[in-house]
Amino acid sequence: MIQKILLNVKDLRTHLSLEEGTAKVIDGVDFVVREGETLGLTGESGSGKSILALSLLKLVEPSGKIVGGEVWFNDRDLLTLSTEELNKVRGEEIALIPQNPTRALDPLIIVGSQSGEVLEEHRAMKREQIKEKVLEYLGTVGLPDPKKSYASYASEFSHGMNQRVMISAALLCAPSLLIADEPTSSLDVTVQRQVLELLKDINTSFDLSMIYITHDLGVIAEMADRVAVMYAGKIVECADVVTIFENPLHPYTRGLLGSLLRADKRINRHELTYIEGELPGVFYRPSHCAFAPRCPYAAPSCYQQMPSMIRVKEDHSVRCLRLDYVE
Repeated sequence: MIQKILLNVKDLRTHLSLEEGTAKVIDGVDFVVREGETLGLTGESGSGKSILALSLLKLVEPSGKIVGGEVWFNDRDLLTLSTEELNKVRGEEIALIPQNPTRALDPLIIVGSQSGEVLEEHRAMKREQIKEKVLEYLGTVGLPDPKKSYASYASEFSHGMNQRVMISAALLCAPSLLIADEPTSSLDVTVQRQVLELLKDINTSFDLSMIYITHDLGVIAEMADRVAVMYAGKIVECADVVTIFENPLHPYTRGLLGSLLRADKRINRHELTYIEGELPGVFYRPSHCAFAPRCPYAAPSCYQQMPSMIRVKEDHSVRCLRLDYVE
């Protein structure tokens, strides 16, 4: 059965104004998220993943500006909404789990009160009702002794516990889309595993869609139904997770996977590969293929034009001029 499209992003472009000049961080991005699925968004640091997440909710100001594109969610282009209209979407229909939970929480306010702010904003509930629901969700995400946790400050919690607080707050209004921006990057390995298991359980029990952003391909393999690979502000390949791992077509995707140690295969360290060169800076976004200087298959044409996304199968698209030559 074909799933309904919940989020449809078309030609999204975001620029940042910095001291050094204007950075074209998001440079024409297209993708969809369907109901009930998890889209994994991956790529090197600096590829634009986090700015893309913030752009979906117009949270890039004042240094950033969305200069073009459309973000269709539930039959509305979010980029055309007023601030008041968009505030009704933020937190209630689309929730964001930040990369650094401790920094996101106010150290001077107890976590229970901060969690309840989303209900104060979006629900006509009495204070006692808000507290009761916050306590319920603190328990849902596995925090010990929810009453004690409610009255605690972020400084009294570990990074992992603070991330659970952020997850509970994100769920309070039962959003249909959850954006998780590197939610385990600041956690140690054991706590990462716990948070990943929590997010998988939530995805199932709350029946929501998710955009999971990470540079960790192992996490992508575990969490995602489909995968979008970003490079230099563009998506260069998008397919279901099995196809990405078993039959990647873009040279960049292949390079990322070539550097991945896989537990299911015996790989000699000499068989591991890496991508030579560096990601182009945000102030240099060429009019041709940005990956060409690092690509073993690059031809003169790759330096002369920007490749379009080509649909090679029903749900597999690639941005490459040299597909016939990729082995």
